[in-house]
Amino acid sequence: MVVQNSFEKVLNQSILVSKETRRIPCTRGEQEASVFLHKNVMSGYTLFHILNPTPNATFTALSKGAVVFDFPTAYVIARAMFEAYANMYFLLIDPVSDEEREFRLDRWDKHALTERQKMGTAIGSTNQRLAEEAEHIKQLDSAILNSRYFTKLPPNEQQSIRDSPKWTSVDILERADKACIHRSQSEFLYKFLSNYSHAESYSLMQLHDASIEESHEFCKQAAGYGEMFLALTLDAFSRLNAKARELLTQNPEVVLVIKFWEENKRQDLKTILADTSP
Repeated sequence: MVVQNSFEKVLNQSILVSKETRRIPCTRGEQEASVFLHKNVMSGYTLFHILNPTPNATFTALSKGAVVFDFPTAYVIARAMFEAYANMYFLLIDPVSDEEREFRLDRWDKHALTERQKMGTAIGSTNQRLAEEAEHIKQLDSAILNSRYFTKLPPNEQQSIRDSPKWTSVDILERADKACIHRSQSEFLYKFLSNYSHAESYSLMQLHDASIEESHEFCKQAAGYGEMFLALTLDAFSRLNAKARELLTQNPEVVLVIKFWEENKRQDLKTILADTSP
């Protein structure tokens, strides 16, 4: 790695930026970007502690001082950080017109609120906020269907948008392509690591067979991806937010790490595995 303790340094800088940019007046795009950064900061923080577990001092069934390297959870977190960055890039960085940007953001927000309505219904919630958000969904739906971008779409695409509960028809791997992530890397992250997300047979077999040394190495691999997507998320936020950009330029080591991952996200997976050590 180009900088010693790079994951720790990227995580610390990301925490600083997230904290120092909180409650500062900002644009809609900056607000959305700050949420993506906050999400990946929390994921990165958890991933860091999985890689550096606290020796056991609580559970008598475990040896005192024993450590557990929970690589299945580390892999799930790495995949989630990948998805967060790919979505952030597609929504906020991908070079499109202002009309299309607002259209994507409206669909993103509508999807979020619609899912909250479904969850509220599932648990029988009577929270007044759900009624307020139902009205907001109607406003967003009107904004989407009356937007200039929507009116320019072919009739079949317009109908698909009306009928679909999704916020975009562009799948996650295509979104990753737009973020210039090499397809071999995004397929590994999304398809292979989904075995751990869904507790598939292969992932459980690997869990059963892994030694503590292998488990540690798996955690290091997940942490490498965690560092990568946290660094890229921090960089994306700094492109949109002046305060974040100012803070980032004061840390040349983290800037160097970002450049490293910006270059390496474009490389074939086998090249990455051969040339990097988290």
